[in-house]
Amino acid sequence: MISRLSRRTKIIVIAAVVVGALAILYRLDSPPGPRIDEEHLARASGVALVRVTSIERVDERPSDGNLVDNIGLEVIKSSGVVRKSLRIVVAEGGMRPPPSQRPPPIERIRPIKPGDLVEGQRYWLVFSSEMDRKRYAQGVIAWRHAAALRGRSSSLAKAVRDDRYRWRPQLNPEIGLTLEYLVDPGGADWVVRIVREGEILWSETLPGAPSDLNWNPWLFSPSHVGPPLADMLPDDAAILLTRTRCELPADAEAGLPAGEYFVEQQWDALDGSVLTRKVFRPQTSRVELNNRLYDPATDRQIQLTIYQWRESGGKEAGGEADAWYRREVRRYDGKTGGHIDTKVYRHDSRHAPDGWVEIDE
Repeated sequence: MISRLSRRTKIIVIAAVVVGALAILYRLDSPPGPRIDEEHLARASGVALVRVTSIERVDERPSDGNLVDNIGLEVIKSSGVVRKSLRIVVAEGGMRPPPSQRPPPIERIRPIKPGDLVEGQRYWLVFSSEMDRKRYAQGVIAWRHAAALRGRSSSLAKAVRDDRYRWRPQLNPEIGLTLEYLVDPGGADWVVRIVREGEILWSETLPGAPSDLNWNPWLFSPSHVGPPLADMLPDDAAILLTRTRCELPADAEAGLPAGEYFVEQQWDALDGSVLTRKVFRPQTSRVELNNRLYDPATDRQIQLTIYQWRESGGKEAGGEADAWYRREVRRYDGKTGGHIDTKVYRHDSRHAPDGWVEIDE
């Protein structure tokens, strides 16, 4: 009977038979997904074998959002930084500006299309760096149905087996650097390092553990910081931000008592020199205690700012109440390290444009 069919019809029939056989062989209820190669893996921050636990379609267009599929994931095995949920845009909505007012379009890759993933099925996912989300809007570089790789030697399985992404690499494509960090399981310390094209530029061991605040650690350009630091750096500089929860001994930071603190540092990402060092109370809200600024050219401290809440002395300092917030700024010469001057301020948000009034003390 098949011999009587046209050549085009024969091809269609044969193709249907092959697809049906593959579906039975691999038990695919969704597309197998594109192939994953070394180029995908080299850019990744982590890989995982996951099972889709839920798919919920949510229409946020009435509130100026998008029509999206919120996908829940169960991570079966993984290496590096992975996610337990995905957000897939089905249709865009919202009040968007007219074409003449829109910024230049950015090429954004969305490898997962609505309907590609099926609840209950297993998939391999290659996750992007958070700093690479401009390109990979879904946070996913590539995906593949697990059944399509069954019985084959998989670079994905090898990546998990070798824990290829244990250093949690985070690529910033705009500045061409990759931030990597490794945390001691016991919480004694953690190591950060900067890599460029496979070469480790520098690394540093920080006592304590990374704080659970957002964007920690992070890698960015000077355009994201304000003066005076921004004015001291070249345009092609790069900055690493780290936040560490650690124990400090007494007087380690300009008179602070011994205890637990958040230490936030900004580093020159190219050579590892410290640009700023701030100490905060160990809490979610940012209560700054000390702030040190260093000269990028000499690595010497050029400014120390000390913040103190005092229960008395406010009226003598010109305030309306005894309790007051005090700021002391000590300046130093960047070449010699010698002390230049010290100024003291009282916080007054009502009568000072920047919130601080200089006082004599």
